[in-house]
Amino acid sequence: MIRHIVMWKFRPGTEAEQEQFLSGLRALQGVVPQLLQSEVARNVGAGNYDAVLVSEFNSLEDLEAYKNDPRHKAVSALCKSIREDRVVELTAKEYDLIELLMKNPRRVYSRENLMNVVWGYSYTGDYRTVDVHIRRLREKLEKTPADPEYILTKWGVGYYFKG
Repeated sequence: MIRHIVMWKFRPGTEAEQEQFLSGLRALQGVVPQLLQSEVARNVGAGNYDAVLVSEFNSLEDLEAYKNDPRHKAVSALCKSIREDRVVELTAKEYDLIELLMKNPRRVYSRENLMNVVWGYSYTGDYRTVDVHIRRLREKLEKTPADPEYILTKWGVGYYFKG
């Protein structure tokens, strides 16, 4: 399973275009065969990203076929005129970790708690695995990973997503 994540901010004053774009994205579901599922989240955290799109595919080949589909290209062309974005490729565990944090903004998770929830109780690895995954997420998602805005550390307690 491949998850493709795109995060963006809209330029001010494009509300009607935003709705047209989001409607176009929703219309691709069930029409473009490679796209298994997609979900758009709006207003992700105060002042962070305006929208996050998560799309699921069976393989990288399906993702590439989807990107080359004329229907997807038409929606993408509209989107490029109203957003500032970058494509973020995440591993399955990185996705699971950021999904948990984003669904529970401001909730602080200890390393042990994250290991249990994301990796499962049977995982016998080192708790520093969480630190490595958080660092990689910050490198991929934050403008300045050394001074993060979204994935924050509560010193001595754990990690949380600023929402």
